[in-house]
Amino acid sequence: MIKPDLYDPKFNRAFQEMAEHYNTFLDPARVARPKDKGKVERDVQTAREKFKELTAVYPSITLAQLNQRIQDWLRDDYGMTKHGTTHQMPYKVFLEDEQTKLIPLPRDTFEAAFWKEATVHPDCYIQVKKKSYSVPYQYAGKKVWVKVSNNIMHVFYNGQLIKEHIVLTKGYRKTDLLDFPENMAAAANKGLPRYLQDQAAKIGPQFQSLIKSVLIPHAFLNLRRAQGIVSVAKSYPTELVEQVAATLVTQPFQFTPKYFKASIEKLVELEYQSQEIPLSEETRTFVRDPEYFNHTS
Repeated sequence: MIKPDLYDPKFNRAFQEMAEHYNTFLDPARVARPKDKGKVERDVQTAREKFKELTAVYPSITLAQLNQRIQDWLRDDYGMTKHGTTHQMPYKVFLEDEQTKLIPLPRDTFEAAFWKEATVHPDCYIQVKKKSYSVPYQYAGKKVWVKVSNNIMHVFYNGQLIKEHIVLTKGYRKTDLLDFPENMAAAANKGLPRYLQDQAAKIGPQFQSLIKSVLIPHAFLNLRRAQGIVSVAKSYPTELVEQVAATLVTQPFQFTPKYFKASIEKLVELEYQSQEIPLSEETRTFVRDPEYFNHTS
């Protein structure tokens, strides 16, 4: 018997859980060993061809009717025909020998869970079905496995459960403040938050102060906002960025990268409007006094 590792990324976890739910085991075929699965594949082909035959004879047959006819055929026809290898009737052997050894089915219906491998981002969030969920900061940068079932999300690392969340039905982000370090001021001076402040310092002191003011309240919750603002700043002249940063750093509200960009664009527009377009000497030769166009006299 081969028992696959539940946390092997190459294995289907829902299939593993189904086998465990029904108290059975999985015996997967080895790679490049066609004899491991030859007889199983032959039975699949036999059933598939029978379905094709029934749909051709009965074009309007429903799925429920198809399943019933296949059951009747397996029991009364195919199952009562001597097997080419064992020379026994499969259905008769099932009734007399195999059925008595079967265990009862579980009372609960099996529900296939949704599994996904996810990366814990520097801000301690993972992305699952376009939603963000916080994970303990110790796992930032690591790969985790996520299981979603019955509206509960379980996060595993190396086979150990490290986090649970109720699946979001509204909103975009689910945050547990206990997932973050207690000392946010210290956290702002490490890793990606420190790197963003260093990048801001290369642009100017005002912008560095602005990014620090964004990160200090909560270096993780505001990390993506700080990243966006730094990204926007790199596309504009230093003088404009510093001027806008000096204004926004004193504001009490939380602004977005989009707002920061709009503030710079507005400043660019005002400067453009205030500029007087210089006239060359050649252009001035075409300039006429207003009286030149007065033809009333």
